[in-house]
Amino acid sequence: MRSLFTLLLICTFSISAFSQTGTLRGTIRDEIGLGLPGANVIIKGTKFGTSTNVDGEFILYNLPTGDHILEVSYLGYNPAEKAFSIQEGKVIVLNLSLEPGVVYGSEVLVLG
Repeated sequence: MRSLFTLLLICTFSISAFSQTGTLRGTIRDEIGLGLPGANVIIKGTKFGTSTNVDGEFILYNLPTGDHILEVSYLGYNPAEKAFSIQEGKVIVLNLSLEPGVVYGSEVLVLG
């Protein structure tokens, strides 16, 4: 009987240890408020990442609890980072606006 109780206790703690996750969702917009489709959204230092949909919206499930940094990049815009904290069972909403950036290229010589 005692071993059965111990086994149930271990299973209960194991399940609660694995369920310590939360969700992050948000929208990535440009400087005038339009959603940026296909923007890269990555949680720095983890394997979690996604890209935004046609409206600039994203969602990441099962993120570990704790403090994280969101990295966002999009071609033609300056990358952005934003710190956030995930709490167990909570949905965190994080919206960002990206500023246009300059893409520098090398010199091009046209012969004609």
